Amino acid sequence: MLLILGREWRLPPRYMVLTIAATLAMFPSMANFTLGQAAWFLLGTTCLYFWSLYKRKDLLAGLSLALISIRPQYCLFFLIPAVVNRRWRLLAYFASGMVALLLLAGFTLGWRTVLDYPQVVLYAESTGKHLWGAGVQRNLVSIRALLNLFLPTALSVQVGLLLFLISLLFSAWLWLKSKNQDNQTFAWLVSITILLALISSPHTYVYDLCLLALTFMTLKQVSSFKSFQAMPFSLRIWYVLLVAYPILSWCARFLATCPDTAALVVQAPGILFPLINIALLVVAAFYYCRTRVD
Repeated sequence: MLLILGREWRLPPRYMVLTIAATLAMFPSMANFTLGQAAWFLLGTTCLYFWSLYKRKDLLAGLSLALISIRPQYCLFFLIPAVVNRRWRLLAYFASGMVALLLLAGFTLGWRTVLDYPQVVLYAESTGKHLWGAGVQRNLVSIRALLNLFLPTALSVQVGLLLFLISLLFSAWLWLKSKNQDNQTFAWLVSITILLALISSPHTYVYDLCLLALTFMTLKQVSSFKSFQAMPFSLRIWYVLLVAYPILSWCARFLATCPDTAALVVQAPGILFPLINIALLVVAAFYYCRTRVD
């Protein structure tokens, strides 16, 4: 799917090699393989969704979005461009896919399990008593990791929810203000939306950061160092952060486990990941709002 997107965005072959190599080299990919998580499945379905959205393949986009709903906090963000652009057929296919998945879950897992799941999650989030492990909240890499350092659990949940809603509104505003969506504008909107989702989500774990592979769609061909210097300063920072992200991700992981720095991150081992992602978001939003918002 990354290759298909790269071809659609006319990226040079070496850029696609860089994208795939960077994705494989990131610590989040290693965590995904080690823990047996579904982040690469999520990355593939997200690539398929945004490609189908851009190509106006409503059936494929709607069903892909339904599969992404295994992470409902991300699905809400990815739903925004379809709603803003009034893609009613896509939304109908999405709703049909959701109904099919809910029926499948109900008949295989039991309706009591499906109906009680939201209450279980709410209880675990508001009390910090996770039935699936006491270290769950300490392994977050969203802004909740920062909030948990300074606020009681219940209050951090409330503040985190407020920031989540603000992020949804900001994402919707960006899509509304960007009427002429050429492929580069679309790539920037997707990148900012993904960053907002990862940063503000109540549940973002390190393997979910594989989704950042999609941000490489914003890269343009750089023929020389002079052409790089001619770019806006914010765009140059964006390029450097993206190319350096695999190294930064391993540095963040190392610092989170190093005994000399353990005291800084004892409550949230992933605290450096949200800081890096927030830096990416600030740079991307600043560049995009300065150059592309109508």
